Amino acid sequence: MSNNHETERRKQLARQHAKMMEMLNSATTNSTTDTSDQLEQTQTFAEKLRTELQTQLEYNEQLWTEKRIAQRYNEHLKKTIDEHQDLLKMLKQLTEEDDPSDD
Repeated sequence: MSNNHETERRKQLARQHAKMMEMLNSATTNSTTDTSDQLEQTQTFAEKLRTELQTQLEYNEQLWTEKRIAQRYNEHLKKTIDEHQDLLKMLKQLTEEDDPSDD
């Protein structure tokens, strides 16, 4: 996943979080003068917002974990490629040394 995509995703999550918190604060403020039914609806809505926020935070953590795993795997692949390149160079040198057409 590219850094731009990750940055955009983090910005999107931050905007969603800000919007949810604004809605939650607004709902909490408005609930003080509402009827008990409206208060219950507000509390239900607030709980849904908290649940959604928690889900988004868990998803964000999952993305970071996947990114770290992918980076470690990428480092491993680079190391393996470098090792194989070294082996290929040695084989080429050995082949050139053993090549009878050079004589």
